[in-house]
Amino acid sequence: MKDKRSLEMDVIKGLGIIAIVIGHTESPLLRFVYSYHVVLFFFISGYFYKDKYTHKPITLIKKRIKTLYIPFIAYELIFLVLHNFFIKFNVYHFKYYSMGDFISSAAKILTFHEIQSEVLGQFWFIKVLFITNIIFFLIDFVFCKIKGFKKEILQGILFLVLFVIDVVATQHIGNNKTAFTVPTASLVPVSLLAFWAGNIYKKYKAHVSLNIYFAIISLIGIIISCQFVGTNMGNFFIYPAVFLVNSVLGIYLNLYLSKILVEKNAYKIIEIIGKNSLTILALHIICFKAINLAQIYIYNLSYSYLSHRIINMNNFWWIAYSIVGVLIPVILALGANKVLLFLKKIISKQLA
Repeated sequence: MKDKRSLEMDVIKGLGIIAIVIGHTESPLLRFVYSYHVVLFFFISGYFYKDKYTHKPITLIKKRIKTLYIPFIAYELIFLVLHNFFIKFNVYHFKYYSMGDFISSAAKILTFHEIQSEVLGQFWFIKVLFITNIIFFLIDFVFCKIKGFKKEILQGILFLVLFVIDVVATQHIGNNKTAFTVPTASLVPVSLLAFWAGNIYKKYKAHVSLNIYFAIISLIGIIISCQFVGTNMGNFFIYPAVFLVNSVLGIYLNLYLSKILVEKNAYKIIEIIGKNSLTILALHIICFKAINLAQIYIYNLSYSYLSHRIINMNNFWWIAYSIVGVLIPVILALGANKVLLFLKKIISKQLA
C-alpha cells in the first residue's frame, strides 16, 4: 500500500487544485478558496523537500528541472505554437504572431519567462515554486551546521522577517504606481514561509492534532474573514496578518479533510485529481471554452464570447466550469499515459 503520508498529500493536492479551478470561475466561493489555495501548494512542496538535498543540490536541481521547468516550457511552447490558430478561431483575442514574435516568445519561454497568454497566466506559480526551492536550499545550506529545532526556529524567524520586509517594500511600490501588479520577486518571501511551514509539518506531524473542532474553527474563521476582506497571493501586502491567519486556517482545514477522506477510504477520485494537478493547472482554462460554447448555443450569443475566460450568465454555471476544468484535463492525462504505455510496449517488443 502507498505510504499514507504521500497519499494524504496527493489528496490535499486534489483538494487544492479543485479550489484553484473554482477560484477561476468567479464562483461565490472565490474569496474563500483564494484565501489559501495557492499557499497550500507551496506548503505541500515544502513537505516533500528532503534533507538530503542540502548536501546533494544537483539532485534537487535535476528533480525540479524535470518536474517544473520541463513541464513549464512544454506547455508554454505548445500554446505558443497554437497561438495564431486560437486567434483565428476566437479562442482568445491577442494579435497574430509573426515569425519574429514566435522566436522572441520561444526565447522567453526557454529562459523561464511566461509569455502573455489568456490560458497559461497561472504558470507564474511554477516559476515562483522553482525559485522558492532553490532559495530554500541555499538558506538550509547556510544553517546546516545548526542542529535540531533551533535550526528550524531560526529559519522560521528569518522567513518571517523576509516576509515583513517584503510587505513593506511591496506596499511602497504599490503606493507609487497607478497600475500595480505584484512582481514575481515579491511572491518569493511569501512562498518561502509556506514552504518552510510544510517542511516543519513533515518533521513534527506527530505533534499536530487534526480534529473536527479545530477544523470547524478554521472553516468559520475563513468564512468570517471573507465577509470583510479578501486575501490572496496577489494582495498579501494589504492585509498581511489576515493573509497569514487565513493561510494557516486553510492549510489546517485541508489537512483535516485529507485525513478524513483517507480514513474513510473515500479518497480515490481526489487522489487521481491530485496526481494530475499540474495538467489541470495547465489546461483548465482552455477547457472552460467548452462551457463557453454551450452557453453561446443555449443563449444564442455572439461567437465572440468564446474568447472570454468565462461567460457567467448566472450563479450556477461556475459548477459546470469547475467540473469540466477538472475532469477533462484528468481524462486527457490518463489517456495520454495509456497511449505512452502502449507505445513503450510496442517499442520494447521491437527491440526484444
